[in-house]
Amino acid sequence: MHGIGDVTFSSLEEMLTNAKSEVAFGEKYNDKPCQAYGYFLYARLYNRIGNYVQAQEAIVKASIIAEAIPDNSNFLAIIYNTKGVSESNTDKAIAYLKKGIAVCRDDLYKRILFYNVSEQFLKANQVDSALSYAQKSNEINIKINDTSTVYLPLAFGKIYLKLNQPDIAYAYFKESFYR
Repeated sequence: MHGIGDVTFSSLEEMLTNAKSEVAFGEKYNDKPCQAYGYFLYARLYNRIGNYVQAQEAIVKASIIAEAIPDNSNFLAIIYNTKGVSESNTDKAIAYLKKGIAVCRDDLYKRILFYNVSEQFLKANQVDSALSYAQKSNEINIKINDTSTVYLPLAFGKIYLKLNQPDIAYAYFKESFYR
């Protein structure tokens, strides 16, 4: 199985080819992690082309397989993240993302999960909760000393805009621009 970071391909065709080969290899050799990763790639591909129904079907297949694999917490966290960000129902999305946070052992993935929960709460106009999760994401960001993350200042900018504090929002938007 490839590393989870290997989900950026030069083309949709390359992504499709990789998804097919991962699933086929996994089925042929009963390699469950490989099979789950293939369905994960299918979900990413379908999300990229806007076919959210098939994306959801693929990520459900990936999660069913991945949940049966022992000591698979980070991959499960990534699957729950994908389920959460592709879910149209905000409550379900938040539930998937929180499930990912609960099993995640890696700070990089956890930071993304906290951020995505924040985004979902912001969509639901629950600004205080959005701010709380953005702060949790930022705490990890500080811990790992990542100064390149653009999405966190953007998140804070959107939150402070909703809190009717445009000066603070502008400062965060400006920060994200210069990263």
